[in-house]
Amino acid sequence: MVACDGSQCGFCTPGFVMSLAALHSETLERGMPEDPRRAVLDAISGNLCRCTGYRPIVEAGIRALNNPDFLTRNGTEPVSGAPLSGSMETPNEPCSFWQPGTEAELQRLLSANPEARLVAGGTDLMLEHTQLFRRLPKLIDLNRIESLRRIELGPEHIDIGAAVTYTEMETAFADIAPELVRMLERLGSRQIRNRGTIGGNIGNASPIADMPPFLLVMDAELVIRDARGNSRSEPLCEFYQDYKQTTLQPGEYIALVRIDRPRPGQWLRLHKLSKRYEDDITTVMGAFLWDAETGLRVAYGGMAAVPARAWRCEQVINYGGTAIPTLDDLTIERACAELNETFSPIGDVRASADYRRVMAASLFGRACRGLKSFASGEEPKEELHHHG
Repeated sequence: MVACDGSQCGFCTPGFVMSLAALHSETLERGMPEDPRRAVLDAISGNLCRCTGYRPIVEAGIRALNNPDFLTRNGTEPVSGAPLSGSMETPNEPCSFWQPGTEAELQRLLSANPEARLVAGGTDLMLEHTQLFRRLPKLIDLNRIESLRRIELGPEHIDIGAAVTYTEMETAFADIAPELVRMLERLGSRQIRNRGTIGGNIGNASPIADMPPFLLVMDAELVIRDARGNSRSEPLCEFYQDYKQTTLQPGEYIALVRIDRPRPGQWLRLHKLSKRYEDDITTVMGAFLWDAETGLRVAYGGMAAVPARAWRCEQVINYGGTAIPTLDDLTIERACAELNETFSPIGDVRASADYRRVMAASLFGRACRGLKSFASGEEPKEELHHHG
């Protein structure tokens, strides 16, 4: 950063240095990225420079990557007895923190502390502390529980542990669902994707969460366990009860998310509308999946108190069966009318209710045009999704 004049006013410099150093450490382990510039831009996507001098910062990152022996790795080994290596109770305040290593330990903790909050990435939960000034007196960290950190790619189903991060999903789904990976690239900065988890995105029960619309059209099922080790399965479409309310009971937790493995010939589109294209919260999210066995499925986020399937819209589109519909203008207009009847969005700082209605219909129309192109073979080959 010094050699490239990357430090200007200096306010943002420590953050950029940490992000670039992390990228450098990854490169030492995994090898040089194919596109160093893109790797650097991805690494610093969550760092903001008010001096607008990104060119020398990017140059510094690229030069560091091109000199793998320039930096050395220090202080990366865990310190024995560090607070996060086990459990910790603070003597001066009535608050506790635990980090169990197995689900059995987690269940024992929940049995004794059913009111404890679960934390993995903390990208949403910690906002309660920093913005709403709420105390979090009992926290259970899930990051050491290996069974919640696995992705199992079966021949028919994919099981995703609740503590799997977005970055880990990007790697696992690169060849299986590239459209999902493209959406994840817009979900947040690399730092957020390194921390945020699929279970947190679901359990937080935000109506504008990015993952639920995709999972809804995939007919996702949640495996939920309780403090006694009992398990139950629940379709995601039944999990959300109302704004920030779910079917989870005290002592229960999301263990994994199960979806059908994408099949050859399926067509998937995830259209996200936000005030900024990248690194921004959703205004309206539309998920659209066509399958020869089920027809077209449609789900939205940001259009109601909870993410939801557009069942009545689907009925209009799939009236003639599961084959790719004709999608004439009249049918699309009727389906959009059902969207307006189904959803009652609110107005807030991101968009008015009327804007959301118009944009939901616009995203639906865009998806229908894409599906028609797919059916006619006119869709560009690089955008076709052949799942193996």
